Amino acid sequence: GAVLPVPLQRELAVKFCRAGWFPEAEIVLAYHHRHLASLREAQADVVDALLDEDLLPAAVQACMRWARPGFCLEVLRRLVDAVGSHTDFGSLSELVYVVHERG
Repeated sequence: GAVLPVPLQRELAVKFCRAGWFPEAEIVLAYHHRHLASLREAQADVVDALLDEDLLPAAVQACMRWARPGFCLEVLRRLVDAVGSHTDFGSLSELVYVVHERG
């Protein structure tokens, strides 16, 4: 099949996440990134892009699904900082716990 350029992959995955279609975003990324390290990097890029657009709920959900050992710590830190500034988020401790347990 055809391979999409990286910016288009990211844009498509971000659009899917924005709509709450996380499995579809995962398929787009998995199709283009055969190696786990490359996939983790692509997933982190998508979370980063969601944070850029201030789409915090989608960023948290994506991270809950994708954060595994090898996931970009800088993006996780950025997410934790963003969540920390939103007092209405109860999932911060859950997120940190999940990432810590897996990492």
